[in-house]
Amino acid sequence: MLFRLKVFIDINNISEEYFKKTIELYKDVFNGAPFFENWTFESALEEYKYAYAKKGFKGLVACNDEILALTWGYDLPLKNSGRVNYSLLCEQLRKNNFSENAFYLSEVAVNEKFRGKNLGTNLVGTLKELVSQKFIVMRTKNPAMVAVAEKVFGIAELSFKEDSAYEGGMAYVYRV
Repeated sequence: MLFRLKVFIDINNISEEYFKKTIELYKDVFNGAPFFENWTFESALEEYKYAYAKKGFKGLVACNDEILALTWGYDLPLKNSGRVNYSLLCEQLRKNNFSENAFYLSEVAVNEKFRGKNLGTNLVGTLKELVSQKFIVMRTKNPAMVAVAEKVFGIAELSFKEDSAYEGGMAYVYRV
């Protein structure tokens, strides 16, 4: 059975309790497979604040009694900041005749109990409707995320190695 959730909520319009649960989900997902990173609540909160401060930030959560999934992104920065080599992403876009005016799909995280039920696909599809740019850029080393992106956007028009934030990463560019 496919999971359908009719309401996705703007991450900026949720209660403090749900916001804390959102940060907990981020921490738990990225500390687990296939990432095995080392997030604390405080470092995950800082990562959110960093993203939220970016131009064009858009974030959504799927929830019922708990946070089921989250996604967020922002206008692709033209210069490096933080742990991502945005300059490399822009350079590759220019080199391959794509516009730098792209949306950067920064995060997608689905509660482990709800994976495989199209929740991530539905959430990313909803975010796609909010994006005005012609291209979406994402980085991942997670094959499941590539599958979600292909369901929502189709096959990537460009992909290349990009492991500035984690080893084994790839960048993908999709036409919206």
